[in-house]
Amino acid sequence: MDQWFLILVSISISISISGLLKLIFNRYFINKKSARHKLPPSPQSIPVISNFLWLGRISPSNIHSTLNPLHAKFGPILTIYFGFRPVIFIADRFLAHMALVQNGAVFASRPPASATQRVASSNQRNNAAINFLVAEMGWDPKVWEDPMAFKPERFLNHENGITKEFDITGSRQIKMMPFGAGRRICPGYQLAMLHLEYYVANLIWRSEWKAVDGNGVDLSEKTGRTAVMKNPLQVHLSPR
Repeated sequence: MDQWFLILVSISISISISGLLKLIFNRYFINKKSARHKLPPSPQSIPVISNFLWLGRISPSNIHSTLNPLHAKFGPILTIYFGFRPVIFIADRFLAHMALVQNGAVFASRPPASATQRVASSNQRNNAAINFLVAEMGWDPKVWEDPMAFKPERFLNHENGITKEFDITGSRQIKMMPFGAGRRICPGYQLAMLHLEYYVANLIWRSEWKAVDGNGVDLSEKTGRTAVMKNPLQVHLSPR
């Protein structure tokens, strides 16, 4: 029993030392390398302590309310350190188009991952993680008139009397990107759109939809495991 206890203690000490060395390496080498690359501005913080406090401050339910004041102060692109890893948040559609489309080759590949990283995560770059705030872009009032109103006709483009399909790929400009953009766009987006259009078309073809008196379509949302309607849709359905 004592022998197994000593073995477990030795393994725990080895893991602790390994973790400590990794933190020191990240602090004094990776962060200096990132600094040389001139990362976007970040809020003032207490070294080490604030880095770990951010881990508990941002979650899917409060990411917009937390980041919006920071974007208003520092601009549409900023850096926040989670632990010792810098995370870049981009909330501007022009910057997103510049990064994903105009300079898409930069994000088209990943650096070789170590043996440990291949097991833990092979979907991250070594220097920093980059997050595009697609919801903020989709709510931009400079692009969409009354963005939180239910106006499906806004997706119909008319040029010279001809209706053209809305560009959801963001190849010309990014107004919304539910499937990403550029070289890293979801490879199955066309199949997804086919299924969605078929599903919605059949709902409209087979049933007549009428709003319940006094209840329009409310696009406000709440966050659980995913973002869902805060006030579920209520309609009268009747077969055609």
